[in-house]
Formats: sequence, structure tokens, C-alpha cells
Amino acid sequence: MLWYLVPVLVAIAALGYIYGALIWHVNPPVVAVEGTSMLPTLRTGELVFLGPANPDTLKKGDIIAVRVPAQDRTTYSLPANVVHRIVRVERSSGQLVFITKGDNNPGNDVFTTAPSNVVGRLRYVVPGVGFFFLFLQSRQGEIFFGAVAVIGLLYFVLGLFDDRRRHLQEAMISVQAVLAETQKLEQELATAQRTSLELSVPPPVDPAPTSDAHLDDKVPEAPVPPPVDPAPTSDTYSVSKELVSGELIHEVAKPKEKNKQKNKKKNKKKNKKKSE
Repeated sequence: MLWYLVPVLVAIAALGYIYGALIWHVNPPVVAVEGTSMLPTLRTGELVFLGPANPDTLKKGDIIAVRVPAQDRTTYSLPANVVHRIVRVERSSGQLVFITKGDNNPGNDVFTTAPSNVVGRLRYVVPGVGFFFLFLQSRQGEIFFGAVAVIGLLYFVLGLFDDRRRHLQEAMISVQAVLAETQKLEQELATAQRTSLELSVPPPVDPAPTSDAHLDDKVPEAPVPPPVDPAPTSDTYSVSKELVSGELIHEVAKPKEKNKQKNKKKNKKKNKKKSE
């Protein structure tokens, strides 16, 4: 959560600073209260928003933010800007000089403020928000935000590498998809070629059944009527007459002998009767 909150706060502070510097002509536009010099009016950690201050209109009792001279900052360990109350307005060599004092301090500030060192006049106060700005100004804050900047830079660089790796993975997936589609098309083309070759070759003709074929595979034949002998001609009769076997002559000769015997008997009877 802190990684998201810190950038948001930094962005808000940057926008506020730009707005105050350009619109209100106040730089810086906010000052964090540090210490107890303004108790009970201002407390540590409160954030003072400043408005434009015209030195000619400033008077005793106004609360203003002033820049502390560098020599006094080093000598008295004072912050760069302090928010104190004007206790007296003087003129020195024709120029205005403001004497300031913290409400909780026993004496006036050790430095005097020229109009050019007046940052702005107090407009309103936001409690608690000043701790963040005080942390930014501290040594610990510098280390922390330096580490955050380094981590952010590393995160950005690693994010670039991660995006590059993700793009490469997507490209590899696309190449693999193209290769798979190409292989699929090649397989379909080979199948189509085999199919066309099979269609172009005529189907084989079944051979005629042989003696080795199964009986179940034979087609039953229709009964064939017995052949009719043709009428013998003179040529065939003479040929067949010569080719008759002995058995056929014997069979034909038997009825002739019987007829002869019968005729003999009849002739004997006839002769007998005549003689009588």
C-alpha cells in the first residue's frame, strides 16, 4: 500500500508547489511547523499554507514565513524557513525591516528580515500533514526517498525486460501456431494426393474361379438337357456300321435266330399236315 501512497503524496505536493509558485507567487507555498516556538498558535507537524505578502501592507501581529540567513542557520541550527509573528516594523536606511518573534520564545529572533526574505503570509493550517514534509527534509527522509528512487528505477528497468520477454513469448507462440497450421495443411495435402491417386487407378478384376476355389464360392450351374443324337446319314451309317462292337452284333443276332427256329417249326407242322 505504501508503494502506491508515496507517489500520490509526492504528486500532490508537486502540483501544490507549482500552483503556489505560479499563481500565488509564493515559493515555497507551504511550510511545515517544526519545534515549539509558536505554541500554542502553531504546533509541530502542522502544515502552513502561505499566500502572497505585500511588504508595504504587512503590520505588527501578522504571522509570516521568512527565510533565515545562511549564517544564522549555521550558527543557531535554524531551519531554512520559519513561521513567526511580526512584533515590530522598522525602517533602516529608507528600507523596511521586520522584527519577528515566536509566540513561545522569550525574546525576538536573532536575525532581522528584509522585504526580499518574506516568503508569504499565513492563510490556513492543516494539522498533521507537516510531518511528511519534515520527514522529507530530514536525513532519514533523504535516504528513504533515495532508496525509493533506486527501487523505482530498477522496477522500471525490470518492467521493460519483462515486457520484452512477454513480447518474445507471444512471438514464439505465434510462430508455433503458424508451424502447427503448416503441418496440418501439409497432412491434408498429402491425404488429398493419396485420395486422387486411389481414384485414378482402376479397381482390380476378380479372376475366374479355379479348382482350388471353395465350393461355397461357386455359382450353381443350370441343368443341361441331354444331347439329342442327329439322324444318321448314309455316311455316318456306314461309318457306324463298321464301328459296331461284337456285343452289339450279338444282341442284334439273337432275335433273328429265334425267328428262324419258329419258322422251321411252322414249316415242319405244315409239311406234316400235307403228308397226312
